[in-house]
Amino acid sequence: MVVEMMKLRIFGGGVLVLALALIVLSFYHYAEAKKCILEQVDSQLYSGTTALRYTVGDEFHDRFLRDDDAEMAERSHQVSRVLTRLCRDLKLKSLYTMVMYRDDIYLTSSSLSDQELISGEFNNYFKRYRNPDPAELAAFRSHESIYMPSPPQWDSYRTLLVPCQTAQGFSYLAAANIDATEVERALAEALNRALLECLVMLLVCVPVALVFVWPLRRQLFTDDLTGLGNRLCLKRDLLRCRFPQLTLVNIDGFKDINNFYGGPIGDKLLIRVGDYLRKLVPSQTRIYRISGDEYALLCDSSPRCVSVEYLMERINEQRFVIGDSEFRLSLTAGVAQGPHKLLEHADLALKEAKRIFRSYVHYSPDLHSSQSSHANLLWTSKIKEGVENNRFCAYFQPIYDNRLKKISHYESLIRLVELDGTIVGPDFFMEAARKSRVSSFLTTFMIDQALHCIEQHDVSCTVNLSIDDIVDNESRQTIIEHIRKKTAREKLVFEIIESEGIENYQVIKSFIDQVRIYGIKVAVDDFGTGYSNFDHVSQLEVDYIKIDGGLIAQLNDSERAKTIIEAIVHFARELGIYTIAEYVSTPELQETVVALGIDYSQGYLWGRPQSQIRSEPPVSSAGEGLEG
Repeated sequence: MVVEMMKLRIFGGGVLVLALALIVLSFYHYAEAKKCILEQVDSQLYSGTTALRYTVGDEFHDRFLRDDDAEMAERSHQVSRVLTRLCRDLKLKSLYTMVMYRDDIYLTSSSLSDQELISGEFNNYFKRYRNPDPAELAAFRSHESIYMPSPPQWDSYRTLLVPCQTAQGFSYLAAANIDATEVERALAEALNRALLECLVMLLVCVPVALVFVWPLRRQLFTDDLTGLGNRLCLKRDLLRCRFPQLTLVNIDGFKDINNFYGGPIGDKLLIRVGDYLRKLVPSQTRIYRISGDEYALLCDSSPRCVSVEYLMERINEQRFVIGDSEFRLSLTAGVAQGPHKLLEHADLALKEAKRIFRSYVHYSPDLHSSQSSHANLLWTSKIKEGVENNRFCAYFQPIYDNRLKKISHYESLIRLVELDGTIVGPDFFMEAARKSRVSSFLTTFMIDQALHCIEQHDVSCTVNLSIDDIVDNESRQTIIEHIRKKTAREKLVFEIIESEGIENYQVIKSFIDQVRIYGIKVAVDDFGTGYSNFDHVSQLEVDYIKIDGGLIAQLNDSERAKTIIEAIVHFARELGIYTIAEYVSTPELQETVVALGIDYSQGYLWGRPQSQIRSEPPVSSAGEGLEG
């Protein structure tokens, strides 16, 4: 009896502790959800005011008091339409700018309401802003950003006010609103959910645990996109196998497919490949998606496993049709057997197959020699031989001037000619070149090639510089000293690649200022991957921006991409920066690029990289039909 009472007390104490823990956990989840929701809202508001500042621009406010009212009102109408599209894209209620003039506040620009869009009648330019909130007046005086809720008499929303000042010292406010009704509803739902979870778990702890644990367990081991097992599921199943065979397969060139056709098409293709693999393998074989375009096939007995040769043949024969696009795929595979370190061994075999350009490789202990060291040593040897025997050369890809309707620039691209005549791009050897301290030599070599191109053909020519070229003090000084001794530098353009990795802006800005002394211009690559790029370019004061090829590829299919590119073009014009569209591959895409006012186009429509510069545009028909 005493023992039973002790068990009962222990059980009761355990239930009490569990109940308290569940209450604390539920309210902790609510606090975290609230924090996450508010951070997301504030992030949206910040993105909105940042985009607003660069869309409207300093020049607009420097001119509004001295230029003709009718002209500025029309300019305000144009800005309003752009801000309206930005509002929709960023899911904001409104974007607007205000000035204080003679102790009164006036609107200078704003996005349009649904009623204004329907009626077509709107005039927000220099419209007096009645009954300003004290927070808005405080923002004008304090010069600090302020978050504020809406006044009681207005709709529920949250506002960010950011004081701004133009180059000429004129002050204005940039403001963004977001509908707080959805925020409040989300917070209420989070609180109700926390209370309901707590109540239900208190009433039926064990059944609820069973109901919730199983779906969570399934979600933990399942790939969200394909419904296949994930990497964690594979590791769990490997522990249960006695004589397993594991095959890792990777889709060749999937990154290019995803970049060109876009993420939605890429996702559908991954689902189709997973479904097709399920049809090919016997029921005893389990299939997993363990990373972006990598699948795993696991079976517990080698005789019952599908052969990798069969997989390759069937995939090569299969056509995957998604919408209007048809894809023929190939795979690279790594195969491993045995009870120990199977995933590591199969991954090693897959990497070896990619390195030696074979369809598949079976694991063997010999593969444990460091592949990366082997590859670096191999490429270091090839680089050394290439330098000694002048095997490096420059290829040139044309850049088309959309205003003058002719090729005006060329991008110079380094290539290595191997002993068998194979032309190799920099993706294969530049890492080894940096580690062996040869990259600065290759950079100066490409500068010489670009200057020769300029002298021979009287065109502008770009040379790619990595962040390492600029940040490394020795490499930077080598480049500066090299160009100081050269002529024909005024048409040379340095294109900074890997711009998303820039951290030390002072060093980059100092380098740009130095090369400008010699008349050299500067471009930034892959612009448009995030609004942070606006701040980057403003600090660096570059001459050209290359709009991210992923955005350009989606231009005719995505309104979001189009809106972002319109904002980029507007921003660039305000700062006097020329824009270049990458990945222009079709006449239809070129038409849209021209219509958006992008200054230059680059892509296969105008020519692939070639070792010789042609005097005429490489695609003679590309301009026809576009002009007429």
